[in-house]
Amino acid sequence: MRVSVDHPFGVLPIRDTVGIYNLGGGVIGFLTTRVGVAWEVRRFSTLKGVPPPTAVTTSGRLAFWRASMALVIRY
Repeated sequence: MRVSVDHPFGVLPIRDTVGIYNLGGGVIGFLTTRVGVAWEVRRFSTLKGVPPPTAVTTSGRLAFWRASMALVIRY
């Protein structure tokens, strides 16, 4: 994951690349033969033991969940 923090006045710009893992899954369900919906949930987190990108975060760990839903059209 590329991490970057840009200050409006150009003070202490930070750019770094850290190792992460990405786990998740999803499902697709069709309401008719042509139209359906899809859901997905993913977890992103830095690997254990990866140093923080300098003094930007207090915990030194980046982690977040992402959920999405989509309309599926089969043609």
